[in-house]
Amino acid sequence: MSAEIKYLSYLVKELLAVRTMESTEAEPAATMDAFSTAREMLIHAAITAGQEGRAIPKGFVTTDPEGGVRIEWFRTDARVHLVIRAARERGGYIYHRTSAGYGTEPATAYSLAKWLKIVSE
Repeated sequence: MSAEIKYLSYLVKELLAVRTMESTEAEPAATMDAFSTAREMLIHAAITAGQEGRAIPKGFVTTDPEGGVRIEWFRTDARVHLVIRAARERGGYIYHRTSAGYGTEPATAYSLAKWLKIVSE
């Protein structure tokens, strides 16, 4: 079974851009830990979604003030944010919001693939 990777290469390219950009005080480059963790999570989420016949949607990649990575997906009535902290040992989380409510949970490829359904439909 092949993974549906329509936007995976775009997202990895955007991750690489925030890793290799020139750091400024206002916008630091992503740390290697944040870049690697986010990249691996996206790849495995794409595989998980592909096994369900879905592709991960196009998202928007930015960094936080410490060099962590944030990827946001949204549509009119739903949002998913993947937040990967600058240092691997600090972990990351997924924030999700729909008209029915919102919440957070630890970031895993499986939970990312699961929550991306709400912005894919």
